[in-house]
Amino acid sequence: MSKSQGYVLDNATTTTKVKTHGMASPSRIIPGERTLTLSVEAQQHMKITQELFFGVDLSGVVPTAKGGVAYDIPDLPIGKPYKVAWILRDTSPVDGQDIFKVYKGNKVFVDKVKAIKGPDSDIVAFGYDLIPTTDDGATSILSVEEFGLGWKPLNAVTDSGWFPVSALTITPNTVTIAAGGTQQLTVTDNNTFDVTSRAAYATSDPTKATVDAAGIVHHVAAGTATITATYKGVSQTKTVTLS
Repeated sequence: MSKSQGYVLDNATTTTKVKTHGMASPSRIIPGERTLTLSVEAQQHMKITQELFFGVDLSGVVPTAKGGVAYDIPDLPIGKPYKVAWILRDTSPVDGQDIFKVYKGNKVFVDKVKAIKGPDSDIVAFGYDLIPTTDDGATSILSVEEFGLGWKPLNAVTDSGWFPVSALTITPNTVTIAAGGTQQLTVTDNNTFDVTSRAAYATSDPTKATVDAAGIVHHVAAGTATITATYKGVSQTKTVTLS
């Protein structure tokens, strides 16, 4: 694939705008059509590239005794269906692990073939557009997946919306701090993400115990105090005993 082209996924949608008397803007917008187009610009002179570009079946073509191949181009392309998967690989900035995003066209046809690019200053490139269509047994014309070892850790530190926070847990279960001592609290959310460093902390009685931004509770005087951890609008408390 040419680096300048990369991958292109065009999501063209059309709507019908319903206008109502007395209203300046449309009163309703009705979705009408979606056309997904996957644009490809291949540089490799592989058999599959030639089949897609010219719309021919080259399964019966074999190299000659001298190693070359020859085939004819028909008046019309054969309209053969294909399955396509684009796998995009990235590295998580959080822990350096892999993240993958996959676009799967369950049944695609070549819709438009572009002019062969073969300038003197560059290499030959074969460009064409693929249109996903409904496939028997498939629930959609295009499927999208996001995963990888770095996927969940990345979501743990970004507000992606995939993992809403509904509850927090503070450990250890029992906290007793001797005079002059400290205790590190650990806060995890309902997605098992460690959010200790991103939670906000407060103490009910700073004359008995204080807590810093890292979740470390400091003994001030004997008694008890309630430590509150808050993250993304969700709070949890922990009672600490100061001996």
